Amino acid sequence: MIDVTRWSRLFEGRLGSISDARAFSRALVVERVPDDLVTTVELVVSELCTNAVQHTASGEDGGHFILELEAHPEHVRVAVVDLGAQTPPVLRGGPASTDAVSGRGLLIVDAVSKAWGTEAVRVGRRVWADVVGAAV
Repeated sequence: MIDVTRWSRLFEGRLGSISDARAFSRALVVERVPDDLVTTVELVVSELCTNAVQHTASGEDGGHFILELEAHPEHVRVAVVDLGAQTPPVLRGGPASTDAVSGRGLLIVDAVSKAWGTEAVRVGRRVWADVVGAAV
C-alpha cells in the first residue's frame, strides 16, 4: 500500500476558491492528523490563499494559485504558490487596529506555525508554514 503524504492542486485566483482550498485540505488531512491540527491547517490555508488572491497577480483575471500540503509526523506543511507581487509578504509589526478587517493574516500564520517563510520560484513565490497541533 502506498501512503501518499504530499498533495497539490491548482485553483482559480478568485475569492470563491478559498473555501474550495479549505475543503481540499480538510479532506486530505482529516484522517491523518489530530482534529486540532486539521482546524489549524484549514486556518492557515485560508490565510495564505486569501493573501495570494488579494495581494498578488494570482488574483488578476486568469490568475491562479497552487495549494501544496505535506503531512509529517509532527506537523503539516502548507504552501501556496502564487504568481508573484511587487514586494514579498511581510509580517506587520505591532497590533492591528481593533476595527481593521484585514492585515492580520501573517500574524495568525506566525502564531500557529512552528515556522513559516517565503521563497521565489520560477512562476512567482511560494509562501509556506509548518503547522503544529496543540499536542505536538
